[in-house]
Amino acid sequence: MNNPNNPSFFSLEPDKPGLPKDQRTLYRTVYSILYHLPLLSLFIAVGVGVVYWLGFSGLLDKDEPRLLIVAGIALATTLLQLPVFQLFRKGNLKLAAILLLIINSLSSVTQVFVWQGISWLFLGIALIPVLIFVIQNGISPRYRFAGVIFGLFIAILIQVFDQNLTYQRIAIGNSLTPIAALAIYVMVVTAMAMLVVLDSLINFQTISGRLTTTFTFIALLSSIALLVIAALANLYFDRQKVFSELDAASKVRAYQVGVALDNLGADANLRFSDPTIFPLVQTLHDSQEGSKAFNDAMDRVRSYISLQQSQNASFQEVILVDERGKAIFSTLPNNIGYDFSDYIFYQNIRMGINSSIENKFPGSFDQASIIIIKPFIVRSTLLGALAIRENTDRLKQVLSANTGLGKSAETYLVGLSKGEMVPLSNTQKNINKINTRPAEQALMYQSQQGSGIWDNYYGIPVLGSYIRIPDIKAVLIAEIDQNEVTQKTIDIASTNAIIGIFTLLLTFTIVFLTSRSIGLPIVDLANKATDLSTGELNTRMETNRQDEIGTLAESFNSMANELQGLVRNLEDKVNERTQELRKQTNYLRVAAEVARDATTAKNLDELLNRAAQLVLDRFGFYHTGIFLIDDRKEFAVLRASPTIAGKEMLGRKHKLKVGQVGIVGNVAQNGEPRIAEDTALDATHFKNPSLPNTRSEMALPLKVNDEIIGVLDVQSEQPNAFSQDEISILQVMADQLALAIQRVRLSEEQDANLKRLEIAYQQFTFDSWNKLRQAASFQPGYAYDGISLLPILSLPPNLRETLSNGKSIVLPENRLDPNSTTLAVPLKLRNQIIGILHIQLGSRTISSDTIILFEEAANRLANALENARLFSETQKSAERDRTVSQITSKIRSTNDPKEMIQIALNELKQTLQLHDARIMPYTPPQKFENG
Repeated sequence: MNNPNNPSFFSLEPDKPGLPKDQRTLYRTVYSILYHLPLLSLFIAVGVGVVYWLGFSGLLDKDEPRLLIVAGIALATTLLQLPVFQLFRKGNLKLAAILLLIINSLSSVTQVFVWQGISWLFLGIALIPVLIFVIQNGISPRYRFAGVIFGLFIAILIQVFDQNLTYQRIAIGNSLTPIAALAIYVMVVTAMAMLVVLDSLINFQTISGRLTTTFTFIALLSSIALLVIAALANLYFDRQKVFSELDAASKVRAYQVGVALDNLGADANLRFSDPTIFPLVQTLHDSQEGSKAFNDAMDRVRSYISLQQSQNASFQEVILVDERGKAIFSTLPNNIGYDFSDYIFYQNIRMGINSSIENKFPGSFDQASIIIIKPFIVRSTLLGALAIRENTDRLKQVLSANTGLGKSAETYLVGLSKGEMVPLSNTQKNINKINTRPAEQALMYQSQQGSGIWDNYYGIPVLGSYIRIPDIKAVLIAEIDQNEVTQKTIDIASTNAIIGIFTLLLTFTIVFLTSRSIGLPIVDLANKATDLSTGELNTRMETNRQDEIGTLAESFNSMANELQGLVRNLEDKVNERTQELRKQTNYLRVAAEVARDATTAKNLDELLNRAAQLVLDRFGFYHTGIFLIDDRKEFAVLRASPTIAGKEMLGRKHKLKVGQVGIVGNVAQNGEPRIAEDTALDATHFKNPSLPNTRSEMALPLKVNDEIIGVLDVQSEQPNAFSQDEISILQVMADQLALAIQRVRLSEEQDANLKRLEIAYQQFTFDSWNKLRQAASFQPGYAYDGISLLPILSLPPNLRETLSNGKSIVLPENRLDPNSTTLAVPLKLRNQIIGILHIQLGSRTISSDTIILFEEAANRLANALENARLFSETQKSAERDRTVSQITSKIRSTNDPKEMIQIALNELKQTLQLHDARIMPYTPPQKFENG
């Protein structure tokens, strides 16, 4: 049993009724997710790990090591969620919610790097917690909006990664191992979603409803899990059985194809075993084409070949090719002279293979043709060969024989023809190329045999087996449609589903009856507790049960008895305390209003007057005054008072000596609040004739950083008018008022400093440009006529108005050029006019936008001129420093005083271009003292 004073790490309170509505909703939602998510993530890790072990042990059809990465991600998700428990326990709900969303989303995004083609699943996993937060009634709109934006970002991120990752990932295709792992993943995620929804969104009115719903959901999930596992197991064993049968069928067909080819080869060799044909072929090889010997030999070969073909109906064509693969003779005249060097049968001659199967052989109407080869070789030299093309009736009988596997089962041959994989036998659908995985493995990569699931030549997933036949460079493939194999599993799953539904209904009935027997007494207890909480203290429960509920009823009755006695004693105390709290709350509210209103003043006098008036109005005192300490720290000077007497004292500049006169002077010195509960008995109290009705007085220091800047003085017509709580509240208000005074003072001082600085900058600018104008090299202005820059000797009279008012002026119409407009724009720098930009435009009017454009250009031109002036002054200063440095260095090059003087005179004359320079010694007058 957990100790409530020392809870375990995973123990959390499911609800906090004392929180505000939105916080409570957020608390329940985070609790529900945090309560279920780590455990379910751990289940995913364990379940996927078990699936990997099953695949590794051979109990499933594939060993998939990448499932360990999936399990690792789920385990890491669980570990990352553990610190959130502590945050949640400390009340950091927002941070806990944000971390849960981030961790769950990162887990889903990371899984996309491992899985391929199921981004919809991880998108759903990432968005489930987000949607739960968004659809909560108590969640504020800004959190909903942030949740929607976050969800969209994660959705886009998952889609981008899924579409742009190019490496091989786990695909949910034909392998049972990833399907089993995915099934576990989906079931656990479904459980997570349902449990979180049940806990956070559905407000069950009764325990029986919660028990019925929860256990029914568990039963449903268990039934689905059993159905999925059973279906996967049946599918696995059915596939293994089909694979075994396909392997046997492909091996048998391959053997039968080999036997058929051997028989055909034996027939061909028997027919063309006459030894007289060999010398004739050698004569054809050695004689020149067209010679008498060549023609005689060809006639005899032609007669011999034609005779043999006529005696065997299976021989469709007989071809005699030379050593280069060219047809010297063919029983089909169209093939005479045809180049067969690229065909498989000619290539097999070089390799010593005496048979082949050709696709779409010239002159043949069949899909494939069997070629039996009889080579003529003398001393390792190929003279030529006979190619006997036979029909494929025997192969068709072998390949078309029923395998007994199913309606969609078929076996066919695939071979290479001119670099392409083509069918060498009839297929269920006519096709010219077969670019399937088994054909590629056997023909391109020389794989001898194999089985698996792939897409066949018209894109349908099939279960298949293949075996390579090296003698004819072909592969025999046996396939069956995957849907036909899985249909049995679907039928069994349907039957199991019907049984599962019946079991689920039975489970629901049992759970419903059981939950009612447990829930109804608890509902009755809840109703009695509600009656007790509404004030019906005489409410009691029946105690006729011997189980835990009976014990709970007895405890309830005992608690009701004690509560009934306690309520009577507490009612009076609660009423008294409520009155005190109400009064204190009113004071705090008034103090806050005073501080808030006082701090909105714009200057010090307004601040002090408003604060004094607010204190007087809100607290109802006889007199209120605010004193400030003068600069010498000698007097506390009255600066604000809204009463008639206070205004009189302000008129005569009332002040009190610090540390000597009255309570105010005392507080102004020591900085501690002082109260005269009865002024008649307090010797420190200053009896002001303007305030004859004062019976009690309180002075509060106005301090900023331990510095006393003033005193807040309040007086009442009643003795003992100030309590300790009022002193504390008013002191808080006084502290805020002191800060406001300090703020206003600093603001006023800052404004004054800025004004002085601005005036100084303006004067500096004025003096600098006046000095520049007085220079001998100063040029009053320049004019640009579109070609060159011309100097101006004096300012035109019509520009005086621009200098006087500092504004842009459109000058009167030019009589010499009435179609133009002249604009004068002042060049301003720190509110000082340093020049005028005089522009003449070739139009009768000028728009306001154009004037604004020229004014902006004038401002930039003024800044540029100022920068140029500063740069010129900097250059002159640097030149002077450099000259002085050079003269000083030359003077220091000697220790002779005369030589030093001579060097100094020479350098000054040369540098300043002087006609004469002298150094005059000075002898001070002597003073004589009478001794």
